[in-house]
Order: sequence, then C-alpha cells, then structure tokens
Amino acid sequence: YAAQLPDGSWRLLFGNGGLHCLRPDGHELWHHPLAEAQHVVAGRFRPDLGPLQFMVIDRGQPQAGGGRAPATLYLYDLDGAEVWRREQPQGSCFAACVALDWSGYGEAREVLVYNRGGTGESVPPAPVQPAAIYDGWGNVVDTVCPAYPAERAERDRTAQYYAVRADVWGDRRDEVIFSGPRG
Repeated sequence: YAAQLPDGSWRLLFGNGGLHCLRPDGHELWHHPLAEAQHVVAGRFRPDLGPLQFMVIDRGQPQAGGGRAPATLYLYDLDGAEVWRREQPQGSCFAACVALDWSGYGEAREVLVYNRGGTGESVPPAPVQPAAIYDGWGNVVDTVCPAYPAERAERDRTAQYYAVRADVWGDRRDEVIFSGPRG
C-alpha cells in the first residue's frame, strides 16, 4: 500500500514476514514481525492519532492437531506503534479487510473484516460469522452478512467470498458489495 502524507512524503507498507513501512528510497522506517500479514489498509481511523493509521490482518497459522489459529486485526499509528489488536472468531484464518467510509466522513474511518469464520477450514468447523465493521477504537459498529439464494444457501455459506466498497447510492457513504465463487 502506498500512502501520501499531508507533508507530501510517501510511505510504502506491505506484509511479508510481518508489517513493513518504508520510504520511497527503500529505507525501512519500522517493522513488526507477524505470522502472515495480509491486506494492509490506510485511513484516518483515529483522528486523535494523527493524519494516518494502518490496519492489517495477521492470518491464523496452522495449529498442532489440525485447524488454524484465528486471524487478528491490528491498528498501528504512523510511527509504527501498535494501538490495539482484535482477535477474530475461530475459523477466521482467511480473514481480509477493506478500508471503508461507512459513516460518511468523506474518508476511511472504519474497516470491514470479512471471511471471519465458517469457511470450513477450522477443526471442528466454526459457525458462519458475519463480516464486521470496526471503528478506529476497535469497536464493532455494524455487522453485515452476505445473502444467498435459498437453493444455494447450504453449499455457498461455507465458501470464501470477497468484498469491495463503493458509494453506490451517491450519499457519501460506502456500501459493501460481496461476491463469491458462484455469484
């Protein structure tokens, strides 16, 4: 993820053996070791913490005896300090996140975390969990469940799905659009 700061400088963030923050010249500013950092997103999730913060999912790793540990959502400030972490439900090992303007602030202040469980990858199988929308303080402000046609409900409820955001209605708030392997 490339982020431009208010002073015009840039930061490059990526997950590979952890969360890394670099300047454009390749100099690493900070690094946090994580098992499988995925889906780095930037936003002004907490205006009291400065112009920009970063959220990242650390996907659950294999556990002894089968299954995988739950994923964890983290919030970091611009200097790389961990602000908070939220463990996701059991079975969330394929969780992902998308920055979101759910409240209509005109900028990303929330994050949608989806594939939070029930994908059939946990032992024992975990119940299907709705996608959750977190604010910058780590609170779940809303939950959203993809809808499935009745004839596909049982088969598709265990499939992974994708989510994107868009201001579909033109009201300055992002809506969430889900898609999966069958539509």
